[in-house]
Amino acid sequence: MNNTDLEALHLKVTSKLWSNLLFYIPKETIDLEIIKKLGYKKYEDAIFNKIIVLDKDFGFMYYNSEEGNKKYLKKATDFRDIIFLLLEHKKALKDFELSYILDKHYEQTEGLLHIINWLNSNVHFLKNLDLNTKGLFQFQFIFYKKHLEEIIRNFYPSKDNVDNAFARWFVNDKNFIKLED
Repeated sequence: MNNTDLEALHLKVTSKLWSNLLFYIPKETIDLEIIKKLGYKKYEDAIFNKIIVLDKDFGFMYYNSEEGNKKYLKKATDFRDIIFLLLEHKKALKDFELSYILDKHYEQTEGLLHIINWLNSNVHFLKNLDLNTKGLFQFQFIFYKKHLEEIIRNFYPSKDNVDNAFARWFVNDKNFIKLED
């Protein structure tokens, strides 16, 4: 596989991972003096205490609960597509190419899961948040957690090969929020 094809695969997998990601930054967690020093004070109302969606087609936008939540629940399908895509390319890729793509995807998934776990655990920062939206943060956490489990199960069959401390923490499932599956 040439570099262009490898880059295209990486971009496709990455865009599915990041698309329709819900996040927020509670104002209470940031030292506003730092924001003022950096010159971002004028953006304070635009970025803090707002649910923001990262959309692969439109970029950043504010979450609108009236639009419907189907596209956020579609993450499970996106993650299934990622696994199938990686499995499909497994035979065509050289070992080092597959390893590179997997490691990059694994690192991004792991980092996002860490952030999403924090978001899901701290949803109480958002005042007047309806139950459906709170549920979306919980679903988002579940989807990313299951995706990382699938990556480990399908591409790192021996959990001893997962050399990242956070992954071992995750695989042992000691410190994550316990959710009923």
